Parts: sequence; structure tokens; C-alpha cells
Amino acid sequence: MPIKVELDYIDDSGTPESEIRANLAKLFGDTTKVSISPTSMNPEACISFGISKLITDFQLQEWFDEPERVYQRRILTKRKQILELLTSILDTIIIDNESKWEE
Repeated sequence: MPIKVELDYIDDSGTPESEIRANLAKLFGDTTKVSISPTSMNPEACISFGISKLITDFQLQEWFDEPERVYQRRILTKRKQILELLTSILDTIIIDNESKWEE
């Protein structure tokens, strides 16, 4: 009779999520279920996790596929896009909070 085995570990290698999933599927088979989340639920860990998901795959691809000068330009552009997104999210939350308090 099959048994369920759960594995929990912290990966600090900077490996993209897609590669982690692929590596674990190779190791443990197609029935492998992978759940990737922040190391804790404190706000800083959640924010860091989210930013990492927004940048890591892009950064890794650019790092190995582009000359350094192209990488530097593209990473600055991506950084700007992420900062704009974070600013937009923060602005939305602030406005939403204030609207609830005015009611």
C-alpha cells in the first residue's frame, strides 16, 4: 500500500521555482506535489517572497543569455517595473484603508 511522505525544507540557493519543481519531480516522480511559500508569514518575509517571484526567473534568464551591458540595462528596467507595481499596490491599500475609516 502506498504511503504519503511530506518533505519540508528551506531553499536558499536562488534556484527558480520552476527548476525546483522540475528537479523534485525528477527525483520523486510525477505524483510529486510541490508547495513553495515564504519561510514565515511575517510581512517582510511575504514581501521578499513576492518580489523574488517577480524577479528571479527573469533575472536568471537575462544573466545567462545576455551580455553584461544588456543585462544591466534590462535589470534596471525590470527593477523600475517592479517598484512601480509595488508603489501601485501600496497606494491602493492606503486609499482602501482610508476609505474604510471615512465611512
